[in-house]
Amino acid sequence: MIATRKKPDRAAFTLGTAARWIATSALLSLAGCSSPEAGAVASGQPSTSSTRASSDCSRIAATKDRQACLLALPEADCKLLGATCISLRETRSINEKLTRIEREILDKARVRYASYATDDPAYLDDLEKNFNAASKAWRTYRDAYCQAEPLVQGMSRNEQDALTADCSINATRLRIEQLEQLIKAIP
Repeated sequence: MIATRKKPDRAAFTLGTAARWIATSALLSLAGCSSPEAGAVASGQPSTSSTRASSDCSRIAATKDRQACLLALPEADCKLLGATCISLRETRSINEKLTRIEREILDKARVRYASYATDDPAYLDDLEKNFNAASKAWRTYRDAYCQAEPLVQGMSRNEQDALTADCSINATRLRIEQLEQLIKAIP
């Protein structure tokens, strides 16, 4: 009788390699290595300034300070860092849009309701004061809610910045839609 030897299944080998790669990637991401160069750092190879900038920003405990660090990075370094930095920049951009719309509402209201000042001299000042207070309160609520939401859902602190930024972007988009309706309602 001739013994036949089974050839190793190439698909199983590829699958095993892929599974190891996925497991390694997951482990590295859980360890806080968010840069593609993280393997180089772990193996003792020299790292680039973007990796150093990333690790420096990620080690800052205070959220506002960490965000300021990420926003100060050059665009190319931000793209290398991925979702956290990109979402943060998108948040800044949409906040600027929100501020423009709030300014447009006040400008349009001042023009439209200028005649009210004849009978009620404080009308426009009160309108601006109250609208600005409402805008500030809404932003405070949004920021606090979006800081808490990822933690309430049981997410890792490593994911908190990106999830907070995404929450803020979504909430701000909804607020912009509300304000666009409000500006249309001003005759």
